[in-house]
Amino acid sequence: MAETHQSIGVDPAADHPATKQHKDRSDLPGDKDRLDKVEGLEVGVQTNRKDAREAYMRRIAQAARRTVGGVADAAELEQDRVRRLLEVFGPVIDRITLAATPDVAELAEHGTGPIDRALQGPAETAGLVLSQAIRDVAGDNEQLKRLLRGPVPATLDRMVQAGGRKPETIVDVAVSVLQAVPPVHPWVGDFTVQVIPHLRGFHETDPVKQHGWYQTIMSLASLLARVEIAAPFTQERLRGRAADYAGAYYHEVLWAVVTGTLADGDLSFIRGACNNLAAQFGRRLQRLSGGPDDEATETAHEIGKVLVKVNVVLSAEEYSAAAVDAFRPVIEPLGLDRLDVPVAPGDRHLLVVLDQVFNTATVALGDDDNLTGAFLHSVSGVVRATQRSHDRTAAAFFNAGIALLKATNRTDANQLTRREEAAWVRALLNLIGLRWALALNDDFAAALGPGDGGDCLVNLLGSLVSKGRVTIDQLWSNGLDDIVSITRAILAGRPIPGLDVARLDGLIEQFRRMRAVEPSPADPARLADAAGRLTDGLLTASGIDDKPADDKPAAVPFTAQSTAALVVRSFGHLADPEQPADQAFRSIVLPGVKNILAPYLTDLDDPIEILKRGYLTRSRSSKRQRDLALEAGPLVEVGLVTREEWDKIWAESRTQWDSMTSAFAAALG
Repeated sequence: MAETHQSIGVDPAADHPATKQHKDRSDLPGDKDRLDKVEGLEVGVQTNRKDAREAYMRRIAQAARRTVGGVADAAELEQDRVRRLLEVFGPVIDRITLAATPDVAELAEHGTGPIDRALQGPAETAGLVLSQAIRDVAGDNEQLKRLLRGPVPATLDRMVQAGGRKPETIVDVAVSVLQAVPPVHPWVGDFTVQVIPHLRGFHETDPVKQHGWYQTIMSLASLLARVEIAAPFTQERLRGRAADYAGAYYHEVLWAVVTGTLADGDLSFIRGACNNLAAQFGRRLQRLSGGPDDEATETAHEIGKVLVKVNVVLSAEEYSAAAVDAFRPVIEPLGLDRLDVPVAPGDRHLLVVLDQVFNTATVALGDDDNLTGAFLHSVSGVVRATQRSHDRTAAAFFNAGIALLKATNRTDANQLTRREEAAWVRALLNLIGLRWALALNDDFAAALGPGDGGDCLVNLLGSLVSKGRVTIDQLWSNGLDDIVSITRAILAGRPIPGLDVARLDGLIEQFRRMRAVEPSPADPARLADAAGRLTDGLLTASGIDDKPADDKPAAVPFTAQSTAALVVRSFGHLADPEQPADQAFRSIVLPGVKNILAPYLTDLDDPIEILKRGYLTRSRSSKRQRDLALEAGPLVEVGLVTREEWDKIWAESRTQWDSMTSAFAAALG
């Protein structure tokens, strides 16, 4: 079955893009909202027919072997699962390597040219070949559309007409192919939202509805969530449809658990449904004109906490003893040892909350304390650094900076009044994110693109240039000169997917008006060194560290522990300057941390029982009431959509189809 993803829109993990962060928007100079990134794809078509075939099949085989090898490396404690994967994929890899079916070989010989007829042979083989073909032309708009008009739907239709394969299997092949389509072209969002209801309608014809059937629904929901967050739309109303349909699919899966329809076996895949539906509550509450009423907010928070708690319990099983051991050294520097929380600081549940759930909790459950939110985003970054998370660590520090900005922009009693100090801390948090992106990614492009170091770099430079010439002069020889000149070289070099080139180019132009920006090689080691020196410069300029230069210790190694201590000192700086930073931190941050963490660390018993007790708040005693609950869903329960709106969403999210070819063609326009 197709892989399911979690944390879309809160933590593209829903990819385990279910591991990207939520978007926060600001119009202030230097602060940009985080956009989910799509991994860079190489584009190239061989011309020699024989060489093209051999090279093409080698690339597919290598990609498949890397997938299985990566699973093996990441799951040393789950050898049985790895063995099963190898049993499934081993024959597929062999067939691909040998080019066992004529049509697979023909596709290879034609490179990525315009063939219209279906691929023959095993479904898994055809899916892998088509996915690789799409990746090879990812940057070519017309070639990509030709594949999606021709061999992709034709192959799916051939599987349907041939019979002998479950609808679940065919839809899984379609999902694997659609996952390879990068959500960067302006038509991809519209196309995905229009095609998936047809796949869901065909999936409904499968008479056997077991675990795999529901996991496939989760995969369809994950694709919708991905385009909702990351893809442009030519028809913006379809972005809302993506969220609507995904919400319906998540609810369908969770309701099967609540009612016992989906009862036996591994239910860990419902984590994505819990995580992403809770995040939907938050996004919808924020979009309501005039703000949500108190009852809707309270109900959304109540159900959302249930969903987050289920995610905590299910996710805790994935954290090994080694992960907990790596987490322990940062407990004391972060002040977590001083918290009176319901679990021990080294408990896996606390690790889960701090690592991946907090982003959902604050966005989806409406916490108003943005200062505490900023700190806990930073804590999440530290925890991810202990786990060596190369593609999620920097994003946490980026979001910490955005939350801190929101804390200073408020107009009520929760506003953080020390705006100047907060601006320095925001710059420091983005610098920390950039440093971790560089430290955790061997490849320069990966650090600045998928690793999110580029987003941190944009907001770092933006925050500094907005401070004016005096600050620039003060920091120029402390690493800022090298960072600016290397950034200039980056912009002149090869493209980096996901890098905000326009924003960076504008920032460099502003620096050039104040200082002479000399060209410099785009050297990642030199950039990392410059970022380290700039950290010291920021600490001195901001007053966070007011010791004279000759009284400072030697350079502190850049580790998760040293980052944790730096985060605490920085947030302590936002309180009364007459207080020691540690004392200020305890007085203004720790109480809010305890209040946020506590609800997710109590009553952590059986996750299914948690879900059954709290998923829907009203009594559902009769079968008729349960059926209505399935039809109406939690968005009606919460008051975020009307019953009429939900009925329309439910009907449109599963469309009867004539053929995949006609459905794909209509969606492409």
